[in-house]
Amino acid sequence: MLRILSCVFFIIYSSVVLGQDIIVQRMSDSINTQAEEYWPTISADGNTLIFNRLVNHKGLENEDFYYSTRDSLGNWSKAQPLSALNTEENEGAQTLSADGRFMVFTSCNNRDSYGSCDLFYSIKIGDNWLPPRNLGKAINTKAWETQPSLSADGTELYFVSNRKGGKGGMDIWHSKLLQIDNQGHMHWSEPENLNINTAKSEVSPFIHSDNKTLYFSSNGYTKQPQFDIYISRKQNNTFTTPENIGAPINTSADEIGLVVNTVGTTAYFASNREGNNKDIYTFPLPAAYRPEKVQILQGRVINAKDKSPLLSSITLQSATDSSLTYYALTDFKTGEYLLCLTQGETWRLSAQSEGYLFHNENIDLQNQELPYEYKDIELKPIEKEVRIVLNHIFFDTDKATLKSTSKLELEHVKQLLNANPSLKIELSGHTDSQGSNTHNQQLSEARAKAVYDWLVAEGISPERLAAKGYGEHQPVATNATAEGRAKNRRTELKVLSF
Repeated sequence: MLRILSCVFFIIYSSVVLGQDIIVQRMSDSINTQAEEYWPTISADGNTLIFNRLVNHKGLENEDFYYSTRDSLGNWSKAQPLSALNTEENEGAQTLSADGRFMVFTSCNNRDSYGSCDLFYSIKIGDNWLPPRNLGKAINTKAWETQPSLSADGTELYFVSNRKGGKGGMDIWHSKLLQIDNQGHMHWSEPENLNINTAKSEVSPFIHSDNKTLYFSSNGYTKQPQFDIYISRKQNNTFTTPENIGAPINTSADEIGLVVNTVGTTAYFASNREGNNKDIYTFPLPAAYRPEKVQILQGRVINAKDKSPLLSSITLQSATDSSLTYYALTDFKTGEYLLCLTQGETWRLSAQSEGYLFHNENIDLQNQELPYEYKDIELKPIEKEVRIVLNHIFFDTDKATLKSTSKLELEHVKQLLNANPSLKIELSGHTDSQGSNTHNQQLSEARAKAVYDWLVAEGISPERLAAKGYGEHQPVATNATAEGRAKNRRTELKVLSF
């Protein structure tokens, strides 16, 4: 009781002194026990918590994964072991991709390790986690690699290591995913030492879904031996001078493993602040320490004919900044996908699946206030007479000159033809009704021929292509409005044979 009262007094005292309305709460007994709980990870929707628990296994202390889910009333279920990934050795310090289907974690004394503790990954297929694989020699060394943090799209990795070339005891390193080969092995870039590292130790990095805001713990910025939580923001590929987030979050105890929910309002971390084993705590994140706002785009990719779920790859590229590109792979069982995106952008979405025509469209989220956007994507099977609009084929006004912004769509057409050698298609041009009938007919023919010529120049056999102009004679909308005329000015792809 005295310990509880002293903790409450500290929180109130710190909040008053700092003028902040922050209440740090120990999570319920559904999460915390008399054992040690630490390294929390929160799902993108905020309703699944994965963490580590130190358990007794055959008389030895062992780190295992546990998870808990939150119901509609905000109550957390009693934590259960994540049996698919737990072994008789130590596993922990996990990180999840935004869609919850790609996990990187630390495994110690594993027969596939290069050192005592290495980083491994597992992919969730349907309801099952695949056997873990080592992340490879670029990431893992004979030293100690641990505490990974993935970017939301799974293409960047931050982790902790005492490998050669560091600045202190434990440092934070950064690497980018280069490729996944045909055997499913991941290839990563040579890790770089972050500029925020000190001569002491920096641990438990967490890169938020905005891919700019980094939270971590350090004992190298003060003279105290305990670990405090810091924040730093990415600017021009480097990180700003770290800022201590202060009391009542940081205390005279160790605070580690802070993670922040996707919408940037709530944080979770582990601490031994009550004088006993580590527990997991939560608090509302002050505005000064919040990440940039992100938007979540989620939904399913389905068969346009029977609405069955599809395994599909999805790419989103900013319409104004091509360096802003996100990738996702749908769940093969449900067709579900989830992407965390920079807020206030217009996106060019592309979805592709084997045996189906691709789907491209623009998604305008510039004025979207809500953090979540739900969108199902329908793909048409490759069948004779099936057609799609090539939404991202653009021409100069009243000309047949392809704009450079058309290249991504043209590449998708080329990829479709290369992946399906027996496929023959018609490329058709269409106009609105403004201008003379003769001019519109000639313009539509010239635009279809421009796409045809680009594909032939890229190595596609002319025998597999037909180009035809339909002028203004096949409208899909009214020509009485600007919006309708824009829809009528289009290029289509139709399957002739397959």
